[in-house]
Amino acid sequence: MQPIDNNTRTRPLSAWLYLTSRYFEGKIQMVAAQRFIPLPENQSLCDYFNFSWKSFCPMLRANQKEMNRRYSGIASYRAIQLQYEQLNNFQKTDECSPAEQMQLETLVKHRKNLYELTEIMDRSSIETTVREIQSRVDALSLPSSPLVIQVLDAQEPYTSFSFPGGSSGSPGHVGHSMLFEMRLAAKGYSFIIYDRANSCLRNIPHLKEFASNIIHINEENQKRYSKTVIEIQTTKEKLLDREFLTNFILYRFSNFFGYLSADLEGVYTRIKSHFKVDGGVPLMMSTSEQEISKKQQEIKLLDVEIQCLSNKKLEEEEDKISLRKLVEEKLRVKDVVHQMQKVVVLTHDTYHSSQKLGTCSVSCLTGIEKQIASPQLRRKIKLHLIMRFSQQLLDSNFSTYQFSQDKHILLQHSHWRIQTLQNIQNES
Repeated sequence: MQPIDNNTRTRPLSAWLYLTSRYFEGKIQMVAAQRFIPLPENQSLCDYFNFSWKSFCPMLRANQKEMNRRYSGIASYRAIQLQYEQLNNFQKTDECSPAEQMQLETLVKHRKNLYELTEIMDRSSIETTVREIQSRVDALSLPSSPLVIQVLDAQEPYTSFSFPGGSSGSPGHVGHSMLFEMRLAAKGYSFIIYDRANSCLRNIPHLKEFASNIIHINEENQKRYSKTVIEIQTTKEKLLDREFLTNFILYRFSNFFGYLSADLEGVYTRIKSHFKVDGGVPLMMSTSEQEISKKQQEIKLLDVEIQCLSNKKLEEEEDKISLRKLVEEKLRVKDVVHQMQKVVVLTHDTYHSSQKLGTCSVSCLTGIEKQIASPQLRRKIKLHLIMRFSQQLLDSNFSTYQFSQDKHILLQHSHWRIQTLQNIQNES
């Protein structure tokens, strides 16, 4: 798969048509970006499902498969638009403490900037879009700029902006939404990937470095947690690179004319190709993650020693004792790693549970906001959002029996979700 270069005119007619359509207000791209949005009649069902059907109510799990089939896969543009609109509604309420107000203002600015940049990407020419992203990279050194956000109460204060990405799919490949962030902190510039489905990269040999080597299964809800926020240390020059930015913008809609394969592997391959240094990608890891990585290497070495001894005829008692000690040591180190992984997953904002099927557009938006707002504030916003969606469902009338049945199921689910969130708030 070759990256798109500046000689796009030499490509097939479909490529020329694509670029021309970007220039004329991007109407074709809007269709491509929103092609999964359902008809107005079941829009409220789809919105509720994608934003709230993440924690399954035990009594409703039997409906999971059919609900996924009917309503999952909300378009990235619609998800970003709703996030911004709902937060504007929440801001008009008086539910925040003075301490939460600053976080809320940063969150509003983040969603506003993301929404506006998404509109530019969907409606403007490629040249305009590239210039807009480049102007935001320049603004990273100006914390008060309206183009970026400044997060002061993070472990390491930073300025940043984000934009949507991913792959729009192609024959044999399902479309997938991701979020990208460009950031400036005391340690320098970085490019950050938010992807709640990156565990699939473990099966792609040349992209394994992007897959988390820390995985934890929650014993209570059986959710699978791994690192879904990948930070790459880089330079300002690499973030400003026109060819890299052009490739990413094209890649988001490339399957509309079918002239470029647009799968998730291709997205990560392009990232790796652009940011690699000395043959590898400079991924940033915490001290705890580095310690876990060392322990995992220790387990691999123990495996080699155990295998070597196991292949021998253990006639000497000393060899049998050595093998037993190695096996015991391996089990001990594995237990230490398991406990360390559990702590990292619980204490690092870069770890999340794997997304539910079809919720990538919504799920990838939560990673960045965990670093901006406290859990208490995010729960308040979530509760407000679910209550609004519930009211919309109550006010909706559907012409078909199926939609009416689904409305009843989702209202049951919303009641359970509201109760759960209120109980958590009361306990905290």
